[in-house]
Amino acid sequence: MTRQTEPGDGYEDDGLFRTVMFGYDRAQVDDYVNAICDELHVLSIAVKRLSPVEEELAAAHTEIRRLQGQVSAATPSAAASARITHMLRIAEEEAAAVRREADELLAQARHDADVIRREAEVDSEHVAAARRRENQRAREDIIAGARAEAARILSDANVRGGNLAVSAIVTTNGHNGVTKGSLNGGAKTGGSPKTGSPNAGPVSPGPVSSGPVSSGPVSSGPVSPGPVGSGPVNGATVDGPVTGVAKVPAKKNAAKKRTQSP
Repeated sequence: MTRQTEPGDGYEDDGLFRTVMFGYDRAQVDDYVNAICDELHVLSIAVKRLSPVEEELAAAHTEIRRLQGQVSAATPSAAASARITHMLRIAEEEAAAVRREADELLAQARHDADVIRREAEVDSEHVAAARRRENQRAREDIIAGARAEAARILSDANVRGGNLAVSAIVTTNGHNGVTKGSLNGGAKTGGSPKTGSPNAGPVSPGPVSSGPVSSGPVSSGPVSPGPVGSGPVNGATVDGPVTGVAKVPAKKNAAKKRTQSP
C-alpha cells in the first residue's frame, strides 16, 4: 500500500482519509499506519533474505577463482579444457544473474524503505496537527461551557436579587400604605368629645403600586417615617409626628355639645 508523493501534493484534498468533526477518522488513520508497519516488516524480511544470496555470490566467486587456479595449474586435454571452459562460463553467467537480482532487490528495498519513511513522516505530521486541532477545539468547548455556566449563574443571581428587591419594595409600600390609612382613619372619625382621641376603626392598607419595579439594589435599612407637616386633614389639624391624637377645632366641639344636650 505505497503511494508516490509529488512536491506540493497535499493530503487534505486527495481523499486519503475521511474527514470527521475533529479532523481525520482516527480508526482509518490507525489502519493506514498498521498497513505501513506491515510493509516495513515485509521489506525487512526481504533485506534479511539478501544476506544468504550475497553469501552464495561470494562462494561462487571463490569457486570461480579456485577453478581458474586449477585450470591455470593443470595441463588438461582438449576435451577436458572445453568442458571446464563451459562450466566456468555457466558459473559466471549464474553468478552475474544472481548479482543482478541481488542488486535489484536491494535497490528496490531501499527505494521502498525511503518512500515509506517519507510517507510516515508526512502522515505523522498530519496526524499530530489533527490531534492538536482536536485538543484546541476541546479546550475551546470547555472554556465556552464554563462561560455559559458562569453566565447562567450570574443570571440566576440577578433574578434572585430582583425578586428580593421586589419583596423589599412591596414591604415598604405596604408599610407606607398602613401609615397613611391610619392617618386618614383618625382624621375622619374625629376625636372623643372629652379626650380628643380618635375612635378606633378599621385600618385599610394603602394601595401598592403595580408599575414596573426596578431590579436594582434596594437599601435593606429600617424604614422610619419622617414627621408629617402640620395642615388640615379632613377638618382636623395634625401637628408634628403622628401619635394617633388629632386636635379638633373648638367651634365644632361646641356645636356637637349643643346638639347632644337634651
